[in-house]
Amino acid sequence: MVMVIDTASEADKRKLYEAIKGLKPGHWVFDIKPQKNIRSVDQNSYYWFVLNVISLDTGQDSLSLHDEFKRLFNSRIEFKTDGKYKVIADTTTFLDTGEFTVYLDKVIRYAEGELGIIIPRADRVSEEQFRNVRENYKHNF
Repeated sequence: MVMVIDTASEADKRKLYEAIKGLKPGHWVFDIKPQKNIRSVDQNSYYWFVLNVISLDTGQDSLSLHDEFKRLFNSRIEFKTDGKYKVIADTTTFLDTGEFTVYLDKVIRYAEGELGIIIPRADRVSEEQFRNVRENYKHNF
């Protein structure tokens, strides 16, 4: 569970208390840290533009691509006590703007290097191009 709490808000403090009170008895680990500036709306919009461009070229839907890129570029390994491990694709939702830039650059480099798909840079994409890719994606999927 991830919660964002404003420590100046009594309502948020109550929400946190209620969440803790509702846990099953047992040992729990809490990782409390300051909130980062998460990815921007512009970054997110461009990311889905990139996924749609790749999707139109490969025929794979953008949600599947998103899951695959999370696995490739935003994952962690969880080790179990029996010596086995599991690869966990983490959400990109909580990446800060710098982390998301690095992630997005990896996706673009993969598309260009492995798939041969040229992705226009964000500062070179017009509103019309965004619209065209969105409309073509909706039409094909």
